Amino acid sequence: MTQTDPDWVDVHRGPYFLHDDRFIWGGEQDGWYHLYLYGRGGRLIRKLTSGNYNVLSLNGVNEKRGLVYFSHYRHGPLDTELYRVSLRGGKSAPVTTQAGTHVIDMGPGASAYLDVYSNVVTPPSFTLVDLNNTRHTIIQPAARLPYRFQKPRFMRIPAANGHTRLYARLTFPPHFDPHKRYPVIMYQYGGPDVPPSVRDVWRGAFFLISQRMVDRGFVMFTTDNSAATYFSHRAQTQVKFHLGRLALADQLAAVKWLKRQPWVSTGRIGIWGWSFGGYMTAYALTHAPDVWRAGIAVAPVTRWQDYDTIYTERYMGTPQQNPAGYAESSVVAAARRLADPLLLVAGTGDDNVHWQNTLQLVQALIQADRPYQLLIYPNKTHGISGPAARTDLFTSMERFWERNLN
Repeated sequence: MTQTDPDWVDVHRGPYFLHDDRFIWGGEQDGWYHLYLYGRGGRLIRKLTSGNYNVLSLNGVNEKRGLVYFSHYRHGPLDTELYRVSLRGGKSAPVTTQAGTHVIDMGPGASAYLDVYSNVVTPPSFTLVDLNNTRHTIIQPAARLPYRFQKPRFMRIPAANGHTRLYARLTFPPHFDPHKRYPVIMYQYGGPDVPPSVRDVWRGAFFLISQRMVDRGFVMFTTDNSAATYFSHRAQTQVKFHLGRLALADQLAAVKWLKRQPWVSTGRIGIWGWSFGGYMTAYALTHAPDVWRAGIAVAPVTRWQDYDTIYTERYMGTPQQNPAGYAESSVVAAARRLADPLLLVAGTGDDNVHWQNTLQLVQALIQADRPYQLLIYPNKTHGISGPAARTDLFTSMERFWERNLN
């Protein structure tokens, strides 16, 4: 059997084979990623899941009880929950119900699972759940951190198209005064086929640095775009042949929304991101100059010809098929348009986004006589990991924001 799509086929996991020659396989035949039960030879028996959501993972199957366990988002992208549905079909039912994110590791035969649970202000806890008697055994409780966190607020804002509503997250400084005006730092990612940035999940160092910045008097803001993975397959294919354009349009719509808020200092809005988010930061500053006051691009792609073909060509086609799309989505080609302070960050050992991407942009900025700042981490890979490197990076970022947004 085969799966085809005029845009691209998302392959999340291969078929799950049962002991009686049947198998379960996911597909986007109805526009959302759902699970289907097939017989020998690929004969469709029935659709197992349905609704306006995408199945995130097939966690396990209890063949004795005839139950399939799977995960999907609830409340838009905010909560990730475990569900079950019968192999005979019917309505699915939630297994986990606590708001937040449940990352499930299901045991053989789906008789028990490990639930790694977190939310936006709570680090992960580890609980073993026996599905035979619903016994819960806490293996490791959530760490109690000696800090008072500013809890983010979730909301929905309009996308650039005027009718889609995007989930967004805002974190205000302590003792926030709505009559004052505050600088805003926008974090975004924007790339296709990855979990949304706006979720009720513990983000580790990213959350802690955002808390550091709100303590310094900044408002932290994040939104995804209208091709995020909690939308339908058709919505996600809006990025076909041009990475960057749709995401930028929705970030510009977010800026407009922010500027309508009475507590925003409209001339002091910054933008930053990592990996695809680093690309989007550099793309935003070169394709929409003078909108943001400053930006930080960590490990950015700057020219799509220089990234993995298995990723890039799924969305962009080949450079020969789509020369205009590659040219228009290039940060290097638009380097001369940079008008705002930009901090570029790269690790020389990055084996995901090779740091030649950063070097090419630096060369283009030099040729165009555009100012920039550069922060290099020798031998560090894509995550720029390690206490010393991360401390240096986040301290440098804090100083950059203090200089450019205050």
